[in-house]
Amino acid sequence: MDSFDNLFKAACHIKSYHLNQDKKIFEKLPDFYKVGLYCYDMFKNVRKQDYFSKVAAYEVQKQIGLDFIKEKDWDEAEYCFCKCLSIFKYIKTRVKNWKNEGIKDEDLEYFEDKGDNENERKNINNYIISCLLNIALCNLEMKKYEECKDACNEVLIRDPNNIKA
Repeated sequence: MDSFDNLFKAACHIKSYHLNQDKKIFEKLPDFYKVGLYCYDMFKNVRKQDYFSKVAAYEVQKQIGLDFIKEKDWDEAEYCFCKCLSIFKYIKTRVKNWKNEGIKDEDLEYFEDKGDNENERKNINNYIISCLLNIALCNLEMKKYEECKDACNEVLIRDPNNIKA
């Protein structure tokens, strides 16, 4: 029995290693981008709609997050803003059964809505920045400093002069 246990542990270790090799890039992403994959089905139909429908969904989700902030429920607020972010910037996989088969970097596609014109592009960028700043605030309050820094760095890439970031 002892040798079977060792063999089983070794097999688990090898399988874990191979699974981690398949998602090296994905695992390094900040959680606020990973949520886009995990919530893909939740917003799949919204993402196919026009700009104004996406903004309406964004506003609803943002308000829920702001309500959680008022309650100082930082974890729920952060999750709401991650979902809010995923309306415009998200990851999807080409594998339908990915929850059972696992995540592989080569199966992932990265999307960011750019809108249909300059005004939409500018507004979407501002929505993304707003989500990231709220995510940073929530992580700061939860003392998750690395995640806070990641969100602020993403904001600074989009707006190098952003004072809040």
